[in-house]
Amino acid sequence: MAAELDGTQQGAYLRLAVELVHGRNAQALALASEIVDWADRLEPRWLEAPGVPDDIKAAHVLAEGALYTIE
Repeated sequence: MAAELDGTQQGAYLRLAVELVHGRNAQALALASEIVDWADRLEPRWLEAPGVPDDIKAAHVLAEGALYTIE
């Protein structure tokens, strides 16, 4: 499904979810950073929170951003 929606906002969140599910935290954080660059409502400083693991940072972007796609 992520491949079908490639290039869309929903596809970006699905790709992020895939990376998290497979434990590819560095890739997930990179995708989360890309999403934060274009998602106006997401807070970029959260990605730099000290002591927070990369997977949690990426999951935060996924959770917050996905909510905005259904509004």
